[in-house]
Amino acid sequence: MLSFYPCLILHMASSTLGSNMPSSAPPTRSRPPAAPASAPAPTITAPQLNQKPLYRVMSEAEVKAVRETGQLRGGRTGETFFTDSNFRSASNAQNRLSLPQKPSHIMEFDIVNNPRIAGGNAVRPDFGMSGGGREYFSHDPIQVRVRSIQPMGK
Repeated sequence: MLSFYPCLILHMASSTLGSNMPSSAPPTRSRPPAAPASAPAPTITAPQLNQKPLYRVMSEAEVKAVRETGQLRGGRTGETFFTDSNFRSASNAQNRLSLPQKPSHIMEFDIVNNPRIAGGNAVRPDFGMSGGGREYFSHDPIQVRVRSIQPMGK
C-alpha cells in the first residue's frame, strides 16, 4: 500500500489534515516563518514563476493524486511547497529541503491558476538535514500542467 509522506515538505497543522489522507501518513510539522511576523513574505505571481522551471518532489501516491486532480498535493488543504531546483538525487532533495523522508519522484510543472504565492526563501535546517534549498509556498490550491514526472535516484 502506498502512503503519503511529506513531499517538498508537506506542512500542515494537524487540524487541517484532509479527510482523504491515509491514516498511515507520518506526522507533519509547520516550518517557522522565514521572516519575522511583522514582515509579511513578498507575494509572487504565477506568471513570474512560470518564467522558470518549477518542481515538486513527492511520493508515488502523490504522483497519482496530482494526475487525478491536476493539483499539487492532490488538492488537499494546507500549505503547499515547491521549488525551482531540479534535484536528481532523492538524498540531496531530502537534505536541501529538510524533508523527514526521501521523496521518490520529481515533477516539473507550470502553474495554471493564480494562487497567492510567497517565498523564494532558503529552507531552514530541520529533521537533521542541512536545508539551504529554495522554496516557495501557498495556502491556496495550486492547479498545474505537468511537464514531466521522473523517478529520483537514491
